[in-house]
Amino acid sequence: MTDFRTLALEYVLSDEPEKQKRSALNAASAIQSDPRPSNPVLRWVQSIGSWIAADEGSADVGEGGESTGDVIARSKALAFLADTIEALDSEFLNHDQVSHLISFFGSMFKIDHRHGIMPAARALSRVASMKAFKPTQADRIIQSVCGLGDDFKAQSPKTRAVVYDLISQIVSQPDAAGDLQHRYGASAGFMVDLLQLCRNERDPMCLLTWFGILRKFLTEYSPSPEVVTEIFNVFSAYFPISLRSSHHPSGITAEDLKVALRDCFSAHHSVAGQAFPFLIERLDQGEGLTATVKLDILRTLKACLQKCTDANQGVIPFADKIWTSLKYEVRNGEVEDAVKETLQVIGALFSRLDGDNLQRLVHTVQQDCLDDLDNPTYTPAAQKLLLAVSSGSPSAFALVAFAALQPVKDSLRHAKSTDHTVSLLNLLNSLQEVRCARMQQSTAALTPHHVGVLQRTEPAFVSLYRDVFSQPFQQAIHPEASKETLIIGEKAIQGLALLFKQQHSVTCSQIGDSILAPEDASEIISDLSSFLLSRAFRTKDEESEEALALLQAAIRALQAAVTRIPDAFSKLVTDSFAIFEGATNVSFEELWTRLRSMLPKLAFIGCSELPVSEDKLQHSVLLLSSLLRQLQSMINRKAPAGVWAEYAIGIHTTMYTFWVACENSLERPVREKKVEGYDTGLKDDLRFSPGRWVRYVSSRFSSLPTLQDESMVKTLEDENEGTSDSEPYYKKLLATESRQQLVGDMLLVYLFVARQLYRRATSIISSENATTIGIRLSEDFQGKDNEYSYAVLISRVAQFAISRLGFWEQNQLRLLEQVPALFRAEDVLVDGLGSEAESGGHQSLRDVMASKFTPELEIDWSNPPSFPINPLTNECLVLLAFGIMAPLQLTTIPVDPMSSGIITRLFFAGLLSRVDPTLPPQPLTSLMSLLMNVSNKIPLNELTNVLDSARAQIETAVSDAHSKMDLQQSELLAWHVSQRAGQSISEVRKLMARPVLYITAGALRRYKGNYLKAILAAIIRGPADLEAGHMFASDIEILFKESPVLQTDSHPRVVNPLWRQRAYMEIVKPMLDLALPKKDGSTSMTIAANYSIAVLHALRNLSLEIYEDDMEQIIRMIICVVRMLPLSLETLYGLQLVKTICQKGSDQVTPFLGSIIDICTSVLVPTEHERKRNRGAINLEALHAMTKDGGSKNSPLIPRIQVLALEILRDLTKHYEARHLRNEAPAVVRRLGRILGDSYRETRANAHSAISAWHNLIR
Repeated sequence: MTDFRTLALEYVLSDEPEKQKRSALNAASAIQSDPRPSNPVLRWVQSIGSWIAADEGSADVGEGGESTGDVIARSKALAFLADTIEALDSEFLNHDQVSHLISFFGSMFKIDHRHGIMPAARALSRVASMKAFKPTQADRIIQSVCGLGDDFKAQSPKTRAVVYDLISQIVSQPDAAGDLQHRYGASAGFMVDLLQLCRNERDPMCLLTWFGILRKFLTEYSPSPEVVTEIFNVFSAYFPISLRSSHHPSGITAEDLKVALRDCFSAHHSVAGQAFPFLIERLDQGEGLTATVKLDILRTLKACLQKCTDANQGVIPFADKIWTSLKYEVRNGEVEDAVKETLQVIGALFSRLDGDNLQRLVHTVQQDCLDDLDNPTYTPAAQKLLLAVSSGSPSAFALVAFAALQPVKDSLRHAKSTDHTVSLLNLLNSLQEVRCARMQQSTAALTPHHVGVLQRTEPAFVSLYRDVFSQPFQQAIHPEASKETLIIGEKAIQGLALLFKQQHSVTCSQIGDSILAPEDASEIISDLSSFLLSRAFRTKDEESEEALALLQAAIRALQAAVTRIPDAFSKLVTDSFAIFEGATNVSFEELWTRLRSMLPKLAFIGCSELPVSEDKLQHSVLLLSSLLRQLQSMINRKAPAGVWAEYAIGIHTTMYTFWVACENSLERPVREKKVEGYDTGLKDDLRFSPGRWVRYVSSRFSSLPTLQDESMVKTLEDENEGTSDSEPYYKKLLATESRQQLVGDMLLVYLFVARQLYRRATSIISSENATTIGIRLSEDFQGKDNEYSYAVLISRVAQFAISRLGFWEQNQLRLLEQVPALFRAEDVLVDGLGSEAESGGHQSLRDVMASKFTPELEIDWSNPPSFPINPLTNECLVLLAFGIMAPLQLTTIPVDPMSSGIITRLFFAGLLSRVDPTLPPQPLTSLMSLLMNVSNKIPLNELTNVLDSARAQIETAVSDAHSKMDLQQSELLAWHVSQRAGQSISEVRKLMARPVLYITAGALRRYKGNYLKAILAAIIRGPADLEAGHMFASDIEILFKESPVLQTDSHPRVVNPLWRQRAYMEIVKPMLDLALPKKDGSTSMTIAANYSIAVLHALRNLSLEIYEDDMEQIIRMIICVVRMLPLSLETLYGLQLVKTICQKGSDQVTPFLGSIIDICTSVLVPTEHERKRNRGAINLEALHAMTKDGGSKNSPLIPRIQVLALEILRDLTKHYEARHLRNEAPAVVRRLGRILGDSYRETRANAHSAISAWHNLIR
């Protein structure tokens, strides 16, 4: 048999919680495994007998007579039992054992008031959760606890908290609650005893549980009114409650206590008789209340009103008093938060009233508020009160509306001022907003009675157009309207917008479901459209602030109108584009101005909200069709590319606006992020097929124009997929679910529009028998100045359209194949005479691509391969390819040979970076961005030929003229030199390295393993080149700089959270070791300067936490850079790092404070800096070549450097103790005085603040 006394002794003698827990677990295991005849439970309890007996033997000893050791040991012994019980299975103990344990631990509350209470309470809590625990035993536990009497408040807060948890557990058990209710009835004697026990509690943690007990009792039990009153007196004594400290050790906040106490006030309607008078009396104290207490009272009132279970008994008897008190809070309130809370309480009050009670109180409201509408001083308060009442319920709204509309109309006729008129119009508009909100509620939230009540208010609101809004609206749109008229007109137009939103039925599902008569609606729309078209083309400088506000109100009103009456948008678009067409007769510049002003407005009016018609795409397709059609017209008429750009911007804006509208309107997001990519819920949708989708969109949305002849486009669908002439083609592909249909159509329309823009911008050139095939910019671009800007914009349209497609749709549509083809993969090839190519018969560009793009690629470095079909030598073509490639969601190398070949060839196109000699030099930014994007999408370690080529190219680039090259490197360098006639070898080598840097930059973000090791080693060697090292050094920033290519939502990316840390250790750290000249002369000053430049360009893109361990070495390097190099970007970057490091106030900086002060003061006077700079260490021409601005006296960098140096000097006094700086102070002040007369204001201001800071060190 187990020796429980040994286990108890181990527990008592140990001070380690883990050992104590192990002893308790062993005891629990032994109790459950020992044979029952041995009565292990009895032996276990008796194992602590010696400690309990010691207590009894010393019971008569006076205070302080018992040794501290005995008390602690006895407490531990009881804790041993408590921990053991907690480890026992809840079904192990039988009823007798549970009863004996309750008696034993219950006795502790009488015989041990010092250290036995907490373990006894813990043990009873576990016993009460045992299966054998009987509900009748709950009263025994409560009576044992109450036996503490006055000694309860002498217990520690932690002990009391455990006791409160025990009580909460007992009163919350349904069976125990039933027995207590049956045993004591309405008198609730046990609760009266608990009230006496806990009456003076002050600990926040205990109070939180105590309030919960009281709330539970009031909610679940049925006490007598006398008991309820006694309980109310207990918890109301704490109101208002607060904490002495905002941060209590337990983590409990004052707000937690307020909410718990608030729950007591609102627990049951039986408390209302005491709660409402108590709170109203407190609220009526007036100036004696702080704002915080008033808010607490109001929130408590609101909780009582909202949670009262029986409004007839709890709310109605006090409704008049509550209203009387609250109305004065609104009329006289000065604290905005308190007024807002009061209005919410009023709404809660009227939400609990109905029938005669509601009518009676609303009548009182009318008497109190309607007469105030004639007085400009009281109108705002009356407006707030009426709106608060109307928000209570549909019935309350109807009563207020019927009572208030006519008095408001009468007051408007005799308005005393513009502000008075505006207040009255705001009231009408707010009532309309309340009705709209009620009518748009779900049918489940409204009873048939409420629906009928709301519909009966319709005539009262219909009359607002003729009686109220029409006249101020017409006056405001007059060209000579005054400022006051415009202000009133803005409110009138807002009212018209709300009239369009008013509907007949609860669910607005029909076109024209508005309360406005058709002729009134038509008249309003016509006037609004005319006003918009007459004012929309004025600049902000030409209009006053009030006129601009009126125009914005008109735009929003039109948006509300066309959403309910979709056909109205068609006329607005027609009229707008007629104006655009007319502007071309004046000048293309005039057209450009009108497009820029009007197109965003049209997109908002028609596409920012889904129309109520069945065809949700009606407006967006109409606007896109009009834009495409007029863009085609402008291209045909040789309009400037800047005009084309405005149409492209309009297309993109329309797409984005409608996309946001769908996101806001649909029940779930249009697309959701999954592991493999985005999911739009369109998987297996028949519409998404490379052979169907174009024909589907053309058939379903026939208004969308085709910008180029499609007769020579080869279809991929089966010939037997045709449909009867009587049925449109698109009908057999329609989705069955409305969301799927809308989302799928939207995505395909967007892709169709992007395809049209691309096809109009490009053309195919092919020779006889299709032996030479390529894509070029169309003839429309000949002689255009802004062709690049237009290409950027249509590329962004494609990025947006493709990025919104899900992973499955992108793969299904084979969009990767369109990267080289630019949406011409299905085009049938023709020879120079215009006939179809004979080879292969009806051969499409995709057929040719299948043979051109293969993963296997043998490279002849004397004549490297070019990118087939699309040579990527023209910046515009690169942009278009980027627009398709960037948003593709690729996770692995595609299995399809052609797709894999396209990716491989893309890398080689970037590495070789061919330049078309017939075109002016173009920056290769887009091609480099493309490389970074693709290398981040694709695991580069799977493309060994690309890795080998990148390694060979970077090694060739960093090998100087004195290095020995192999044949491959020699051929590669010779080829690059031949492609860049007129450029030096150093410049060519820099351009060779740059594509590898961009590839590496994309791969670094997802880098795992060591496949970049050789490339990184070559990159690190780059700055060691005496001739071109400074060029390689500044380009190191490419690896670390945040690029939009890897940041925007349209460019899926893979980023390892710790990639910067690894890149620092593998790239920057080795360079940092070479950035300081060695004493043995093994590193020249020039090479050290190159590596310093590289490190600075890298560190400026990294956080301090990454390079913190190397702070001392970095500071030394920066000091050398500033002293050695002319004032340049590197100087600025170095000082920026110094400022970042010094702001931490690290002790590592303290030894360098003198040097930091020296370099900061030296750059303040550029001529002095040049005189002191170490010129003999490095050739001056090399310095000027390797640094930006070359230390020019007039460099715009110099003021920035000076300001930064002054900020550092000033901040040093904040972050470091005066004893480290005081010796330098006089010299610093003298030097700073020399720059007080600088010509730059910011320099002078910072100099003054720095001098002031250093003067304080001298005093």
